[in-house]
Amino acid sequence: MFEETQMCLRKTDRLEELLRKKREEKEKANVEVVDAVGKLCPMPTQMTMKALERASPGGIVKVISDSSTSMDTVIRNVESHGHKIVDVTQDKGTYTITIEKKAG
Repeated sequence: MFEETQMCLRKTDRLEELLRKKREEKEKANVEVVDAVGKLCPMPTQMTMKALERASPGGIVKVISDSSTSMDTVIRNVESHGHKIVDVTQDKGTYTITIEKKAG
């Protein structure tokens, strides 16, 4: 009985791991990256909005830029169109904004 329970638990763990990997693959496939490094306004905003047009509702767009001014403009524009800013990070002079496209 104990061995059967252990075997069942191992199968469950393997299934959960497979499901987790599938979710991660789906999330990665549904992400578009906008590389706006070196681009000046209004290019980062235009590139972001075009990427959001292509994205599916609930899809993720990541914008990478080295201009804090451009990032502020992108954030304001994205929010004014009803999309959600999920995350904003800065690392060594590079900014990354993660955006979720609004549903519908």
